[in-house]
Amino acid sequence: MEEKILQLILSEIKDLKVNQEKVYREVTDIKEGQQRLEGRMDKLEEGQQRLEGRMDKLEEGQQRLEGRMDKLESKIETEITDKIRALYDFREVQADINNRIITTLDRIEAKVDVLQMETAQIRRVK
Repeated sequence: MEEKILQLILSEIKDLKVNQEKVYREVTDIKEGQQRLEGRMDKLEEGQQRLEGRMDKLEEGQQRLEGRMDKLESKIETEITDKIRALYDFREVQADINNRIITTLDRIEAKVDVLQMETAQIRRVK
């Protein structure tokens, strides 16, 4: 009977050892899985940091582009305003020149008319 009890205890101890080994393997598997997850998380964090860096660069580029566009817009507005003003001034000057030419042509036409009348009179007299 003592021997049966000892064998029963021994059997229980063996079962405990087997179960302990199973638990140990499962814990080891869990640790390995945890390490793999940590590795993947590290990679995700690195990727996230790279994305943040790229986004920062994009934002900087966007700001530079906006600055350049503002300068270009200002330059175009200034140049266009100056050119429109110059064209208006040129038109005014040209209008004055045209008026002087018309006035001069009117005087020349009047003189030609007078000369034609004088010539006609001279021809009649002869």
